[in-house]
Amino acid sequence: MTKPMFLAPDDQRADLIQVDRALDSMRDAGFDLTAPSVNRWTTSIEAEATLMRVRTVFGRGKKTIDRILIADNGIGIEPTKMHHVLSMGYSSRYGERKGLGRFGVGLKLAGLSIGEAHRHLQPTDRSTRIYHSYIDLQEIPRGEAALHHHGRGPGVGPPRRPS
Repeated sequence: MTKPMFLAPDDQRADLIQVDRALDSMRDAGFDLTAPSVNRWTTSIEAEATLMRVRTVFGRGKKTIDRILIADNGIGIEPTKMHHVLSMGYSSRYGERKGLGRFGVGLKLAGLSIGEAHRHLQPTDRSTRIYHSYIDLQEIPRGEAALHHHGRGPGVGPPRRPS
């Protein structure tokens, strides 16, 4: 993968894209709560899911929604592709005119439009190993890795953010 840069005459360099600011700006792409929900549901249908569950976790006094959890029994994503899942522009079906995933940005933009972190967890072959991939916009300006991919044992959730 190349890192696009601008090169000035005095050998100064500048990134083509300021990733932290670009992603933060994209969060205001005009999506409301229905867009990420519908995008996720249609993704589940394309993954041959026959069962889908949605759970909301409310904040203090039920005045905010802190998390939206969505689970399905679809075929999932190959573990070798999990680290690409939340990468802007990545799609295993890139450019196809049928179905979702044509440009590799819809699910990510829709998810990030309603929250600063987007996580994807799935078991592999219905085994006890759980794969976890996430992007957290608060980590990017601090220079921490933007995309994470972990294989975990049974009952182990995603890594917790340090306090």
